[in-house]
Amino acid sequence: MTGDDTSVLKTHTTAGADLPTEPCASLLIYHRNGSLMVELRDGVAVVIGRARPSDVSVRDTSLSRQHARFLLSGSELWVEDLGSTNGTRINGKKVHRGLVKRTDEVRLGSVTVAYHVLDVRNAETPHVMDGHDQFVTKLDAEIIRAQTFGRLIAVLMVQATRRPNGHVSRWGPRVQSLLRPVDLFALHDDRTVLIGRLESGPTEAAEIARLIVDDPPRGEPPLRCGISLLARQATTDQLIASARTALRHTSQRQRFALAEGQSGKEGDGEPVVLSPGMREIYRQAERVADSPIPVLIYGETGTGKEVLAQAIHERSGRRRKPIRFVNCGAIPEQLVESVLFGHERGSFTGADQRRLGVFEEADGGTVMLDEVGELSAGAQTALLRVLETRRISRVGSSKEIPVDVRIVAATNRDLQQMCRAGQFRLDLFYRLESMVFHLPPLRERRVEILPLAERFARAAAKANGCKVPRLDEKTKQLLTAHDWPGNVRELRNVIERAVVIADEGSITPQDLTERVRGGPTLDPAVHAAEEPEDEAGLPIKERLQRYEARLLLDALEANDWNQTRTADALDMPLRTLVHKIKKLGLQKRYDRE
Repeated sequence: MTGDDTSVLKTHTTAGADLPTEPCASLLIYHRNGSLMVELRDGVAVVIGRARPSDVSVRDTSLSRQHARFLLSGSELWVEDLGSTNGTRINGKKVHRGLVKRTDEVRLGSVTVAYHVLDVRNAETPHVMDGHDQFVTKLDAEIIRAQTFGRLIAVLMVQATRRPNGHVSRWGPRVQSLLRPVDLFALHDDRTVLIGRLESGPTEAAEIARLIVDDPPRGEPPLRCGISLLARQATTDQLIASARTALRHTSQRQRFALAEGQSGKEGDGEPVVLSPGMREIYRQAERVADSPIPVLIYGETGTGKEVLAQAIHERSGRRRKPIRFVNCGAIPEQLVESVLFGHERGSFTGADQRRLGVFEEADGGTVMLDEVGELSAGAQTALLRVLETRRISRVGSSKEIPVDVRIVAATNRDLQQMCRAGQFRLDLFYRLESMVFHLPPLRERRVEILPLAERFARAAAKANGCKVPRLDEKTKQLLTAHDWPGNVRELRNVIERAVVIADEGSITPQDLTERVRGGPTLDPAVHAAEEPEDEAGLPIKERLQRYEARLLLDALEANDWNQTRTADALDMPLRTLVHKIKKLGLQKRYDRE
């Protein structure tokens, strides 16, 4: 059993011991990849460490092989350090042996242990949390399902507003109790959780956010919450990034915020432009910056389309005027024209006052329309009219208002194919493609990965009030080798999380997500990236299972994940191979084109 497995662990007693049939207490162990629960029994010691022969193994390099022993004696819980390298602390004070109270925070290296006493008359065992990678894997599947069947998903990032007493162990169980069994819940870092709220739109998401952050119980730190909503072409990385952006827009008075537009710059300062292809793109952007012609940017999600749009705006004569970003796929179809062009009071239900659209707000400046291929037919017609007449009409009004706006459109879809399928207006396509840029994915400009990572690390350290960590050499190798299917946005998410959980001013491979380290994500306890020396103390069954997982992964990769060819190569029935892939939770080390 490893710390990456979030099953409930049960300790065993010697034969004949007279113990209650219900658990009376438990430890919740919070580590880098999630949490796990250990039931405690009176008089039975539980040793926590990095590997066997510890009773509970948590694969964290800050732990010693056998780090500390916990013993429940009557109503008292004692912890004893077992000569560990990084020590055992109760509420920050290093101890050799000490009494643990229910409100205490015990730290074993960088692992936090919380003591929970259960009511055996009405026992509701605390649930464990997924890790970040498990959350991403599950949310990936839910997004596909939601986009296929037109369902809703909200992602909430909840964070304690202060570091002292802000650890998730102090407030996470209460927040989790407010959720439904179908919702996703995961540890992002030691004071932040991620929630995937299924079948929830803005109203439902705001209601649960209000329950989470309003009037925290005594002893809990104040919380804040950022909310992002699923758009038609959104990815998991995009939803997490948007929730984080919304989180930064919260305040002491407004403790939760909804991501507005769900679009924005991916970086701070001047763009990182090092690869030959990107240098040529930015040279061309410099030349056309002062032209009023529309610009169309193609690129995968997260490649930096918003950053290029910002650069075009800032290099133009319009730089003193506003730039407005709009994610067309994140706006409900019936509200697109209202958002773009504004509306008059009473023009539709809920329009209780006049509102300016982004085109009026950006008059003299730039409007960046991300996911332009998601515009409805009516909105496409209205946008074409703006391009031709440079005038807009608010919803509910026939009055035309002149606007001077430079349009930058972006998409990851093939607009020409959409035109052939009748999904996008050909005349609008011709107007937008006056100047076209194709942004290469991050895997085709690897020279930019480390500079971007270092920039994101500096920004995250500043936002979290901590020292800027350095990237150790193994971390640099992993970052450079990863294919980054989520591109720059994925890289930023990985680095921002790593900065928060890193120890001793250095980001190590342990601080990176499982995907970046090269392993599958459904069951991090079984993957090909495990260090061989870590397996030495494991039971033979688990060691054989890991060996089998490595062999199957190698065979699947060698056959481009074609299961029929892999089964033939292994001389194994296809049905057996499919069963083993599911049982072991095997996944591609990275997404291929």
